[in-house]
Amino acid sequence: MNNGTPRNLTVYSGAIALAGLLLTQVIATAPAAAEPSPAMTSEPELFSATDRLGAAVFDSQTTPIDEKTPLMLAQPRTEVVQAAPFPSPPPAIEPPELPESPEAEARFGDRGDDRWYIQGAAATHIDNQENGQFGMVGAGISHFFVARHSINGELNSFYFSQNGDDAVGLNLAVLIRSHLVRQPNWSLYIDGGAGVLGSTDDVPSDGSPFNFTPQAGIGATVGLENNRRLMVGVRWHHISNANTFDDNPGRDSIMGYVGLNLPR
Repeated sequence: MNNGTPRNLTVYSGAIALAGLLLTQVIATAPAAAEPSPAMTSEPELFSATDRLGAAVFDSQTTPIDEKTPLMLAQPRTEVVQAAPFPSPPPAIEPPELPESPEAEARFGDRGDDRWYIQGAAATHIDNQENGQFGMVGAGISHFFVARHSINGELNSFYFSQNGDDAVGLNLAVLIRSHLVRQPNWSLYIDGGAGVLGSTDDVPSDGSPFNFTPQAGIGATVGLENNRRLMVGVRWHHISNANTFDDNPGRDSIMGYVGLNLPR
């Protein structure tokens, strides 16, 4: 019995040693533990990103808490952003000046149009009491106080050929002229007025050296170059002293005239 026990211990010891060797080999050849997956660490990363965002947006400014100082909550960071200046508007571009059309130019006979003219006339007596004619040369000025209507002042010289002594006279007259039809290159008008006449001898020959000269007629203007106009017309022309002298025979004549009208 005693001889058998040591042998059994030897067998048991060898079995234990063999088992330990096998266990060591198993442990050495076992695969390493898997590293934690990203999913396992996503929650800490999420909190870390939130903390960084909060730090960028809010500037936590706090003061120590004591009995006299109230708790200061985190204040949002205020940044002054300099606004970009608005660009100044580009300078206004004026349209190019276009040449004025004839319609835009001042027209003959517009209100405020001032003109002057020279004229010559010849007249013959229209009654059979006396064979007499006269000629006239003069000048006048016109002012259009309203469109197409002008007031005209004339200074004319006369030469009378009559049965008695011939006479020379000087006449000052005022006329109103209305252009009833006014076109760019022509117009038709009527005019009328009166004046005073002083002469070197009686006119007519059995009349007086001072007379009045009422008159009325029709005429036309025709456009020329440089805003000039040709004037032609015919008038009834009367000479009378209006009974301011003992004798007042009077004289009625048909007078035709032509003139050149120019801008002032």
